[in-house]
Amino acid sequence: MSVKLVLQLVFVQIARLSWGQDCTPPGFPHLKCTVSKNCLDAWLSRLTNNNLNPSAPTELTVKSILKDYVYDGRIVSNYPAFSITWKAADDVGFRYTKGFKVTILFLNGYRVNENICRFYNMTEAVWNDSDHLNQPKFHFFINNLPPSTDCWVEVCSLPMPSPDRTQPCVHRIRTTFRGKASC
Repeated sequence: MSVKLVLQLVFVQIARLSWGQDCTPPGFPHLKCTVSKNCLDAWLSRLTNNNLNPSAPTELTVKSILKDYVYDGRIVSNYPAFSITWKAADDVGFRYTKGFKVTILFLNGYRVNENICRFYNMTEAVWNDSDHLNQPKFHFFINNLPPSTDCWVEVCSLPMPSPDRTQPCVHRIRTTFRGKASC
């Protein structure tokens, strides 16, 4: 196998991970987590209007990074992307967390008003007291963004309470790098 082919396979694997079929945090195998590629999954309906709701996630960070990715069989270097990380609620409500809803809304550029929505399904997770102390981080990457793209990012803990109660969500607005290369 050529080095180029191996690199392409590695980048394809990384791209697949960024879509995150398995989002179980490293070192926390008991927190089973899978990611859906859309917000229309049937399991979400079981996670609304619940009386046992977690608080909002904590430590939401949205970083503009330069990342390599594979497009149409070739490697594209130093293209703007977002790295999004957060932790579960930092109070006793973390035990009720059954997932997260991640929404990204593009505020400008050719993708204006387009959104990306992912559900992190953790209905089979078993939270321990030590998870509250160690606080696992969850990750999401958005690749292949044009330079100077403004995005609004929101992460909500699931299950969501009824609409008349405070929603367990946090949000940030960020801009990708202005261009490729040396930012």
